Amino acid sequence: MGRIRSTFTETNIRLFSIIFLILLILGAVYWYFDQKRVVIKVGDRTVTKTEFNHKLAQYKKFISFTTKDNKDLKKTQLKTAAKDTAEKITEYLILKEEAEKRNISISSEEIDSELKYITQLYSSEDEYKKAIATAYDWTVDDTKQTIETRLLKKKLAPYILSYWSGTYVYMRYDVPLKEGMELIESDRIAKERMNSYYSRLQAGESFDKISEEAMSDPEYKYPNLWASYFKEISEEKSLSNQSEMEAITKLSQNGDSNVIKSEGGYYAIFKATEVGGGKYKSWDSFFDSYKKTNQVKE
Repeated sequence: MGRIRSTFTETNIRLFSIIFLILLILGAVYWYFDQKRVVIKVGDRTVTKTEFNHKLAQYKKFISFTTKDNKDLKKTQLKTAAKDTAEKITEYLILKEEAEKRNISISSEEIDSELKYITQLYSSEDEYKKAIATAYDWTVDDTKQTIETRLLKKKLAPYILSYWSGTYVYMRYDVPLKEGMELIESDRIAKERMNSYYSRLQAGESFDKISEEAMSDPEYKYPNLWASYFKEISEEKSLSNQSEMEAITKLSQNGDSNVIKSEGGYYAIFKATEVGGGKYKSWDSFFDSYKKTNQVKE
């Protein structure tokens, strides 16, 4: 009887061991294929679960490093870390797809040039590599992808976004241009000066020449007479002064505005140096639209 029990027990142990081994193997196989599973797909470009988890771990470390003195902010950002990581990866893939459609590429020389500018802020390239590895668990390749994303946006923006960038020259009318001067006189002088600049522009003088002249004027100096710039003005990123907004959004590439009397207290002439020909107000609105109208798995 004892031998029967012993044999039965040994048989059970062997059976359980075999079952456990099979389950272990099946679990390992499942884990392997699960890590290879595609979790993000844009066109023919894919990201596996392993790749996603790597990016997520990096982002979580970035959050921990940048919010170490703010526990509440850290907690909030970690809650949305997976969603934010998925969005960033998806947007990068969308940019790659759009660039390919338009035969736009980013050369290694362009990326290396930007990278050189970043690394020169450190004592050496090795010091930079050590810093990003410690802070974010990044490598130089991660930095290069970040640079590539920024350059892709820069090159694609004129085709996708609707915006105006450029420069302007202005002269104030709301302050005495000289000590003791009446505001009505300041208004007259500022208006005449801008009208003079406008006439010269219409006659073919360059905007750059007039801007340089305004900034080096011996009689009226900054901030009363000066030149400045505006960048990526759009319906979403608009100016508070309605007269300026109307003038800028009517500009064509390299076009000059009329003399504008701004609510900001100055007369100005605006010049567009870059006009986006796209239909989207922002990158967010473009990405949202792309996801709705294209096959995107996220």
